[in-house]
This record gives sequence, structure tokens and C-alpha cells, in this order.
Amino acid sequence: AAVIAKIEKPEAIERIEEIVRESDAVMIARGDLGVEMRVEEVPHIQKKIIDLCARMNRPVIVATQMLESMIKNPMPTRAEVSDVANAIEDGTDAVMLSGETSIGKYPLRAFTTMSNVAKRAEETMGDHVALDRRLHFCKHEEFGNVIAASIAQLVQRMDLKLVIGFTASGRTVRLLSKRRLPVRIAGASNNLRVLCRMGLYRGVEPVQIEIFDQSEEMFRRGQELAMERDLVRQGDMIVFAVGIPLGTGATNTLR
Repeated sequence: AAVIAKIEKPEAIERIEEIVRESDAVMIARGDLGVEMRVEEVPHIQKKIIDLCARMNRPVIVATQMLESMIKNPMPTRAEVSDVANAIEDGTDAVMLSGETSIGKYPLRAFTTMSNVAKRAEETMGDHVALDRRLHFCKHEEFGNVIAASIAQLVQRMDLKLVIGFTASGRTVRLLSKRRLPVRIAGASNNLRVLCRMGLYRGVEPVQIEIFDQSEEMFRRGQELAMERDLVRQGDMIVFAVGIPLGTGATNTLR
């Protein structure tokens, strides 16, 4: 089972590196943090944890009071909109609604507002800056990171439209997600648990795919699925990441 560590106590901040290392993902519970410690410390802690998760290749969620006023009102405050956008520009993988959709009067409008703000923030944040920053944190002695960094370099130098990662565990796709590539990433797997987990990875679209005995069949089916889902158009360039022989459990090939 995967573990998402909810950070809500000062004691957790004191040992945050150990917690992030042992977790599959991290949630920054800002409401609880603001109660447990001085409120002016929370923005700094949020940025620190997001940065740490980037270096340690862990998905991170920013939660609590993001669009709090929409529990009662149909429109958010300008400060709330800025809060959501800033979290995304800082590098969070996900932003989370809570009371806005559980007890609020306008749950669908709150969701739509959050989605629109997130999309606009990603359009304007400057992907190349984020990419350079993530590459700086890459530990090249780890083979999965080498593959992810190689794909990031290809994206910078070629007109790629899509990266398809065939994965049994989701690890390589997670590493690609943390690189903040300025192209779409499709995480292809036949494992339902892995597909659900990849839904948390920023910039990744999980794609269910059957298992093939031959790599050529898998590449062909990957192209077909990309076209069916409108991820690419005829003539677009795609890069595949896969472990060969198939089923090895480790990505070792780019095509």
C-alpha cells in the first residue's frame, strides 16, 4: 500500500527529510500547521516542503483553505486565486479542495474554478525554468533518474509532442513528472493500482494498456492509443520509455 504523509505538526517539520524519504507522497495540511505554529511560518514551510519533494522525487499535495470563501460564495477572493496559482508555480503536483466540495454550497463551481486557475498558471509559469531547476536536482547515479534526465534533454532539443512511459511500477513516470516537462506524459500500464497512483503525478495521463510479448506490438499499440485519446496528431514525434526485455521492471530503453 502507498503512504501519503500528512504534514500538520511542528515535530514533522523537524524531521521532514526523513518523513519525505519514507513516504510515497506528501500532503501539506496548511490549516493544521497554522494552528500548531505561527501562521507567518506556513508559506515558507510550504515552499520548503515542495522544494524538498522535488529533490527527492515525491509527489506533493497542497491542501486546506485554498478556496475557502467558496463554501458560502459563488466566487473566490483574489487572494485565494493567487494562493492556488502560487502553489502551482512553486511546483506542487496537486492542489486539494476539502470543505469547498464536502459541505460547500457551490462544489462544482469550486472545482471548475480550481481547475481553470491551475491550467492558466501552468500556461504562464515558464516550463523551461522549472525544467532546468528539476534537472539540477537529478541524482545521475540512479539509473531511473538518468533515463528521465535523458528524456528531458530530448524534449529541450527536439520537437517532441508526447512521452509514453510503459511502466509496471510507475517509478519512471513519476521521475518524468518531477522534471516538469513542457510536453504531455502518458503513463501506460496494465496494473490498475499503478494507473490510479499515476493520477496524482503532475502532467501525467494514465493509460490502460494490455501486455504484449513483442516490443514492436507495444509501440504500435501505444501510438494507436495516443491518437485515439487525441494526445498527438498524425506526424507528431513521440518518445517511448520501456524496459526490454518486456516485464523486466526497470526502464532501460528509449525510442
